[in-house]
Amino acid sequence: MDLAFLVFIFPQARIAAPALVLVTVKRQRESLHNPTKTAEELLETFEKQGLTKFVARLRPFATLV
Repeated sequence: MDLAFLVFIFPQARIAAPALVLVTVKRQRESLHNPTKTAEELLETFEKQGLTKFVARLRPFATLV
């Protein structure tokens, strides 16, 4: 799934979509093998890419990512 789509849909989602976003970000993180990244490291990477609002929405759920 395209990350740009997730960045767009996450703030607008109400019930089911946030879970989809979290699962998708978790799968993306788990697919990183060289090097692996913790949830916090992945969020920091997203911030460096300018996705600050997306990260702000994800951060409360970091333990699920």
